[in-house]
Amino acid sequence: MFLLPKFSVRENGKQVETWHESVGDVFSYLNKIEPEVGFFAKTQISINEALEEAARQPHDIHYQGRWEDAFLYQGYENGKYKFLTGLFLQNIQEIGFTYSSSVHLPEFKNDKLGKNWIVVNLHYRNEPCVPDTDVAGNKVIVGVTEPRLYLPDIVCRVLDLEFGYDQERNRYK
Repeated sequence: MFLLPKFSVRENGKQVETWHESVGDVFSYLNKIEPEVGFFAKTQISINEALEEAARQPHDIHYQGRWEDAFLYQGYENGKYKFLTGLFLQNIQEIGFTYSSSVHLPEFKNDKLGKNWIVVNLHYRNEPCVPDTDVAGNKVIVGVTEPRLYLPDIVCRVLDLEFGYDQERNRYK
């Protein structure tokens, strides 16, 4: 494990903690040597930045999101709790999923559709989980189409188990 440099600066009379400007160079270097390490480092920084942003914002501490929100632009109260997408990604990575998100692929950010960070791609054991069409045969629009309509049933069941959805009662625990 390695630590990326972080430092404090004074901006507009306030002390601000930020990443060193060389972090971009570190990512470039890591991507050349080992792309997965560079991706992991960028993911961890994105999650850390999301948590830091979340700590600065007032929240309803009783808010309960759904795992499906991580796949939708309007999810997590239209991005008010978008840091939960980062936590969701961290959790699914631990159970064997790999992914891409709008944090990693800025071309998928779309403030007109919503402000939430979304899961763009999902793989399990190198098998893609996001098909081109949903169960009704309609084209999947990432960030708009409800994920239960296109994710394989087994993926939905795994996520339900991981995040506490009770299918019999059709509600979250």
